[in-house]
Amino acid sequence: MDKIIDNTKGFHFTIIDNYILDNASLNGLEQIVYIHLKKHSVQSSKCFPGINKLAESMDISTNTIRKILKGLKEKELIDIKPRFNASNEYILLPFPEYAVEPNKEDPKEKKEEGISKVFKAYQDNINPVYGSMEREKLINWYNTFQEEGDILIKAIEEAVIQGIRKIKYIESILLTWHQWGIKNIEQVEAYQKQWEERREKKNVIGNLRSDNETDSKDKYDFSKFSNL
Repeated sequence: MDKIIDNTKGFHFTIIDNYILDNASLNGLEQIVYIHLKKHSVQSSKCFPGINKLAESMDISTNTIRKILKGLKEKELIDIKPRFNASNEYILLPFPEYAVEPNKEDPKEKKEEGISKVFKAYQDNINPVYGSMEREKLINWYNTFQEEGDILIKAIEEAVIQGIRKIKYIESILLTWHQWGIKNIEQVEAYQKQWEERREKKNVIGNLRSDNETDSKDKYDFSKFSNL
């Protein structure tokens, strides 16, 4: 087998992303000027070639170079920073289509974080989640409300307020909310606000029920508030 000889030794290369070569908004001269800026930048995104040097390298006028550089800046491919008694600083900017997007939440991580908050609220206010039965019930309700964990935490808070720190009582609250189409914490809070206003109105006219158990039941009777 013939020996392969590398004839590229001693040559220098400028690597250009296809985004520049395939960009329909750039004309040939703009591509060439960008390539020369890239050549001068080496491993950095900054370079400092003079206007005259660029013009001489491409055999075009300095006015044309200035116009092209201005166009590259307007297209947000470069930034230009004047320097005192020196050539401008040219910064090669990240390509728009390659710009780093905000971190997108991993659905799995989001779910794990959400259910962890529910577990913590339960353990802090009810009791430690020892058995798999309680864990499964909380997870099932979490899924039932389409991962709206705040609803479960709200139900736990209600159990604490009522002094009934039991999973069955929490489930009864969640079941009622689910049966009446509650889908988010805003709807829960809106209903509770309406119920409190209704109770205060009854109190003013002297017709507030004295049966706390009945009042508690009414608190979760969503049929009385069809606009939720």
